[in-house]
Order: sequence, then C-alpha cells, then structure tokens
Amino acid sequence: MHLLKEASSLVHELQKERGMTSGFLASKGLKFGDALKVQREKSENQLSQYMNYIEQHKTKMSAADLIGRDVATAQSRLDMLPSLRQQVDSQSIKPTEAIAFYSDLIKALLVITSSINIDNTNAAISPDLSAYYYFLQAKERAGIERALVNGAFSSGQVSAEVFQRIIRIISEQTLFFDLFKVYATPQQQSLFSQTEQSAVFGQVQQFRNYIYANDYQHNATECRARAHFVH
Repeated sequence: MHLLKEASSLVHELQKERGMTSGFLASKGLKFGDALKVQREKSENQLSQYMNYIEQHKTKMSAADLIGRDVATAQSRLDMLPSLRQQVDSQSIKPTEAIAFYSDLIKALLVITSSINIDNTNAAISPDLSAYYYFLQAKERAGIERALVNGAFSSGQVSAEVFQRIIRIISEQTLFFDLFKVYATPQQQSLFSQTEQSAVFGQVQQFRNYIYANDYQHNATECRARAHFVH
C-alpha cells in the first residue's frame, strides 16, 4: 500500500507539471516559466521519495512479478524526463507532443496502481482499491483536460483535433467518476457530491463553456487560469 501512495503522489505532481508545461509551450515561453520551475522541484522531491521506496524494496520486485515489471516500465519512462524538460526549455517540442509524453509516463505509473489492485488477496479492501483506482483514472482525465485547455487559453486557439480530444477526455472522465461512485462508500459518495457542488467545479464548467463557444479571448485572466488549470 505504501507503493500505491508513493506512485499516486508522484502522478499528482507530474499532472500539475504537465499542465504548466502545456501553457509554457503554447505561450512560446511567455507564461508559466517561473511556476513551471517551482513545480518541477516539487515533482523532483516526490520522485526522490518514490525512488527511495523502490530502492528499499527492490529485492521484493522481481522481473517476473507483475508489479515488478510495471515498476521497470515506469522507470524507463522516468529516465526520459530530463531530456523532455530540456526540449521544453528550448521550445523544441510541440505542446501536444509534451502532453503525450507526460500522459504516457503517468499512465505507466497508474498501471502500477492497477497491478496492486489485481495482486490484492484481501477481499475486504477490494472495493476500496477499486474506488481509488477509478478515482485516479478520472483524475488523470481531468489532468489531461487541464493541460489541453490551458494550452488553448495560452495560445488563444485550438485545432479541431484538440477540440475533439477535449470532448473525448471529458466523456472518459465522467465515466470513471461514475465507476468510482459504484465502489465508493456512502461517506465517500457524499463527500464527492459536495465537491461537485463547489465553486471549483463551477469554474471548471465555465472554462468548458468558453471552449465549446470557441471563446479563447474571454477575460479569464492568467491568474484565474492558473487557479483552475494548475492546482
């Protein structure tokens, strides 16, 4: 379960880094530069904690073991992160390509959480693990949405392809949240319902409406954009 915590915490920081990277690239480096540097430090701190855990327990992770193989796959992608960041800093990579890299990396880390669920033999906690897994999947779709929409507002435009991807990601996000509710406890369902009624969710819908209306020049300031897309 500690591995689940470390992997999901790293995913959280990389999701935020992905969103800022998208805005930085889409704005040709004019926005999010300082914030991206700070976020990378947070990502690195969490990566260090994750790697320390892996190092301490590597003898228990065999190449023939499901979780061990998934950890190795994720590591191969983590090894490419420094090179990706260099390309971002030099503006030599497209926003969509950077988003795809982060998404593949995060997907590899999320596979670890799935394997932990599969490897679990305690029936009592199976519903909790399933609820957590589906919540992480929904949260990842929300992260991709933030990155794509952040890029749209930073550049003032969006291609038809990206627009369709945003619509698809929103649909997938809704599906995974629905699956989360199936396995969640009544208390978790109640808390999530309250969150759905919050101002943050209302702001999410507001930004979606701007996208649906092709209104990328709306007076949603960079400060407001960061409040939604970065946190």
